[in-house]
Amino acid sequence: MSGGFSAWKARAVIRLAQLKRKYAGDEEVCAQLDRLVARLKRLRRRDLNSFLAELIALSGRVPELLEVVPAEEDAERWLREGGE
Repeated sequence: MSGGFSAWKARAVIRLAQLKRKYAGDEEVCAQLDRLVARLKRLRRRDLNSFLAELIALSGRVPELLEVVPAEEDAERWLREGGE
């Protein structure tokens, strides 16, 4: 995923919604995905590291979460830019 921070967030919300449908039978995973979506909607660039750490930690249970992780160069740029 490349592009702007807001565009990445929008794509990530869509992917998390798709994963929620896929894991509909697992209430715990669905609850975790709901928390991620809520956090993502208000995520600021300065909080990106902790959000990504949470995604990676949960990827042990939902491997597809790694698809949401932005490209390293994008994440670095967003962190340097700050704000939003």
